[in-house]
Parts: sequence; C-alpha cells; structure tokens
Amino acid sequence: MPPSGTRGVFRERRRRYAAGTFTVQNLGAFGVASAAPIVHTPQACALALGAVVETLAPAPDGGFVASPKLAATLAADHRVVDGAVGAQ
Repeated sequence: MPPSGTRGVFRERRRRYAAGTFTVQNLGAFGVASAAPIVHTPQACALALGAVVETLAPAPDGGFVASPKLAATLAADHRVVDGAVGAQ
C-alpha cells in the first residue's frame, strides 16, 4: 500500500500513460529471441524486441565471424499507419 498522499500521484501517472500511441515490448530481457507484438486499442503501433543472440555472419576474408543480432518486430494498426510506411 503506497503512503497516504501518493495515491493521487499514481492515479495521475496511470491516466497520463493510458492513452499512448506506441508500445515497446522488451521480451529480450526474459531470454525470448523474437516475438510478435499485439496492438491494443488505442495504440497505433507496437514494437517487440528480442534478446541479443550471437549468430554467424560472413567475414570479409571469406570465413565466418560471430555477430550479435537483435530481432525487432513492428505491428501497426492499418487504420492509422499504412503498412508500406511501417515497413520502411
């Protein structure tokens, strides 16, 4: 239970962020490699971030080198954002 007098602060903070337009979901913090975000009303877009994983990438000398990769998936409400614009 928060100290008396702070309930209004928490209520104001919740009201301020309730009508956002963009959500970032960091599932990489829980070890998830990639995810498909769900856009909740009244959000326009949701971005899901996966964990940073080491993958093999071609090296300039013809071999392979370990390279960090991060999966980022964007979901957009097509009533608000054109899919082609979101893909760019």
